[in-house]
Order: sequence, then structure tokens, then C-alpha cells
Amino acid sequence: MPTTATTALEIANAALLELGIRSITAFTDATQTARTVNALYENVKEEVLGGYPWRFARGQVTLLRCAQAPVPWESAYEIGEDVLNIITVYEGDQKVVLERMGDTIVTMTGEESTDTMTAEVTNNVDESLWPAYFRQAFVLHLAAALAMPLTKDDKLRQLYEENSYRRMQIAKSRDSQGNTPARIDTKAFLRARRSSGRLTSGKRFI
Repeated sequence: MPTTATTALEIANAALLELGIRSITAFTDATQTARTVNALYENVKEEVLGGYPWRFARGQVTLLRCAQAPVPWESAYEIGEDVLNIITVYEGDQKVVLERMGDTIVTMTGEESTDTMTAEVTNNVDESLWPAYFRQAFVLHLAAALAMPLTKDDKLRQLYEENSYRRMQIAKSRDSQGNTPARIDTKAFLRARRSSGRLTSGKRFI
């Protein structure tokens, strides 16, 4: 399996190579193989990236308030088009209870709030930024998705699903070894100072 594939086309061709199928020159090739890959690739990518809070795909965004929120929610915020999953939302330094509705999230944060709303999210990360452990797992997962429509071989599909599952477990283990800085509630330090006259404690939110 090639480990240097850094574009969607190269990764798709790596999956085809796993299945013993000739590579394509573009997703728009006038072949059944290209049409099948084109139909499945983005869905599989979003499924795998959005199905687990991968640290390499994690980011933080500032949310923009929408003009009106649906009842009974008090506020609604736009979600960026590259966001696949919302991990946590903060109002200032406090976690917020939310619900996702399509391209927006809704909360009970009142309109009078002046705190910045930020979200930790899973982004639709470009293939060039994928670490090798994820790329290798994804190639097997894509091969499993392509096996039946391209080969009609259910045993081959099962084989790649099993191999993909094992490789994904390894990828998740590798990914979890990365360090994500914890979000510190700086307001807690100020509250502690006011109450005791000196800095005594702090809260940490993860």
C-alpha cells in the first residue's frame, strides 16, 4: 500500500490497488470505476473523519450568532461548512448545552450575553494533512466500501472490513497519544483571588 498518497485521487487509487483494480486518472473519468469512486469517496471521508474525534482534525472556531433562533431555544449560531462534528461549545470559559440543527447549533444562551461563543470541532481536513496512521486505515476502509460495487465479491468486502476495523483501532490508539492543550478557566483564578485575597485554585475543562 502506498504511504505517500497526499491527494484524494492518490488515496482513491491506493484503495483500488488494494482491490486489484486499475487506477483512474480523475474522478470524472468516463468509466464505471471512476463513477463509483466519485459517488462514494466524499461520503466515506466524512463518515470516517466525523465518526471519531480525531486530534489531528480538531480545531477551534468562533461562532457567529444568527438573526433568529427557533423556539424554545434562545440563540442560534452558524457552523462553518468544513465542520463535520461539534465536540464542545463554550460561552466564555463555560461549557454550553447545545443541539445541532443542520448547519446551525442552538443554545439557551440569552441575547444579552456578551461572551464569545467558541466551539471545538472536527474539521473536514484536506488529505495532504492526514497522518500516515490515518491515511493507511482510510485506504482500507475505502477499499471495503468499493469492494462490492466494483468486484461483486462479498468475501473480499468482509476481508477488507475486518482489516479496516483493526487498522482503525490502531489509528485511534496512535491518535490518542497526541497532546491537546486543556482549556483553562481563567475566571476561576480571579474568583479565587477575590474570595481569599490570594490565588488558591483553578478549574480545568477538558
